[in-house]
Amino acid sequence: ASINQAKAFRTRDGGGEEIRKLLLKMAKDRKNLEYRDQIYYALAEVEIEDDNMDKGIEYLELSVRTSLNNVEQKGISFMKLGDIYLNQREYELAKINFDSTLIFLPPEAPDYGKIEDLDEGLSSLIVDLNTIQLNDSLLHLASLTQKEQEKIILGLIVQKEKERDEELLAAQNLEKNKGRKLSPSVPLTAGRSNSSSNSKGDWYFYSPGIMSAGFSQFKQKWGSRKLKND
Repeated sequence: ASINQAKAFRTRDGGGEEIRKLLLKMAKDRKNLEYRDQIYYALAEVEIEDDNMDKGIEYLELSVRTSLNNVEQKGISFMKLGDIYLNQREYELAKINFDSTLIFLPPEAPDYGKIEDLDEGLSSLIVDLNTIQLNDSLLHLASLTQKEQEKIILGLIVQKEKERDEELLAAQNLEKNKGRKLSPSVPLTAGRSNSSSNSKGDWYFYSPGIMSAGFSQFKQKWGSRKLKND
């Protein structure tokens, strides 16, 4: 009932802060662990309706991360994230989330066909945008003097060497921690293309983009599996 009350919330009706407090209290209650994905989704809808887009994205990411057995809700949360990033013209992030939507949303869902078409269109769009960006970069580079070109190339070489050193260090740390329990200090890291989505750092489980890519790989290899005892 509380979730439905939040879904019916409109900014002009007021009472948003009261609904937020109620839903957050529900999310902290251990007996509601199974429903936290729906609670966070409801919180996201309240924030988005109130034009707090960053907070809405944060709650949608929490909805995805806390989902236990409700696969369809996870698909709906990914779809909402995809719509938001599409409106913000963050096309790569939108595609990542629509990819995950197609994994978790049942094919008979009303919007499944629309998301399939949208996802396919985004694939072509991203290729075209990357081509344009590359050509623009090459044209800009060609317009520079030889000294300016050498400075840019030297900077790229330094950056590549830094990335190589970081990869070697990460591999050494993984080897050192092999057999130990994984924690946020273990370097399961990757960069985020949208710094506003999450400010907690680059740990794997703080990055919905990386997690959704992992979901995709898992689904391709193992298919759809429920979280239950063998």
